[in-house]
Amino acid sequence: MGKLLFSIAQSYYLIEILNLDPQCKKIEETDLSQVTLYLDTNVLIHLLTGTDELKKAMDDLLRITARLGVKIRITEKTKEEFLMNLEETSQYISFAQPLSQQATQKVIDVLASGFYRDYLIAKRDNPSLTWQGYEERMKNFILILKNRYSVELEDVDKREVMTDPL
Repeated sequence: MGKLLFSIAQSYYLIEILNLDPQCKKIEETDLSQVTLYLDTNVLIHLLTGTDELKKAMDDLLRITARLGVKIRITEKTKEEFLMNLEETSQYISFAQPLSQQATQKVIDVLASGFYRDYLIAKRDNPSLTWQGYEERMKNFILILKNRYSVELEDVDKREVMTDPL
């Protein structure tokens, strides 16, 4: 219920901004170069492995954010969590049996994001892809994020990020 209310509030806020400033000119005029946005692990996983619609929405949002001059960062802790999630998926896959085409499609349809889902899609498109190849590419996620959105790795204390006023 909390996620639904947050989503509704966030949507309302964005609608109000667009109603007040449809071309977002006031936002563009604001100096946001001193603002830093820290991406959390779940955001990164959705951004890199989510459904096409989810990836596109997040991609658009991050590109606009970067264009407005906001610094986009991830912490060392977030990097560790991302790699831990990748390793947990790797352990799961080492025990998993190969799936039929029908079962593969069901998994893809049911999951909104995640390494396993993303790997199945990539393997469907490139049958020679191995989990190890996919995993190695994902281990370079910081470089992927840097190239796409100018994301930088920053070593800060999570408590500092959580209490930093906007």
